[in-house]
Amino acid sequence: MVVKPRVNDSRVGRWFVRGQRWQAVVALLAVGAAAAAVWVTLEADFLAYPGWLAAQKADFVLGPVFIGLYWLQVRPQSRFGWLLIAYGFVCAGYITQSSSNPWLFGTGVHWESLIYLGNLVLILTFPSGRLRGVAAKLILLAGTGAAALNVVLILLLPQTSGGARYRAVASCARGMPWRSRPILRSCSTC
Repeated sequence: MVVKPRVNDSRVGRWFVRGQRWQAVVALLAVGAAAAAVWVTLEADFLAYPGWLAAQKADFVLGPVFIGLYWLQVRPQSRFGWLLIAYGFVCAGYITQSSSNPWLFGTGVHWESLIYLGNLVLILTFPSGRLRGVAAKLILLAGTGAAALNVVLILLLPQTSGGARYRAVASCARGMPWRSRPILRSCSTC
């Protein structure tokens, strides 16, 4: 007859509580990032539909984080839940695209390339959380090249580079002689 050693129930209970505590902290951080996304986006005076965009940006953070927390409960051995949580917090950087500061806006425009790469990683690693096979690695390499090309193109195009729109509108409002550029023809203050 084999006698099993007794497990100290209080130790197991403390581990469970600590496990629940970090999940609550992660959830609170995600809610805070989503609230910041909503606040910054609703305050942006240059957006046509700030309410819808605020909801989208909050969803970019909350969706992956809460699904990742659920995934860790259902499949604790899988790395995919951790990837989802990390991706949700990476998406928090997209908040900066709602800023009226030209540099923050430019950072948000470039951040879309990271969101693309994050989506690609999630698709290629589903459901295990591991990148398996040569084909998946080649697809990720090609996607990284596409994201890098996107960043370069954004930097080269004056009407989409970080903050160019704001500098143009501000100069237009001050009456500077840049009115012949196509981006300024749509300026409501001209």
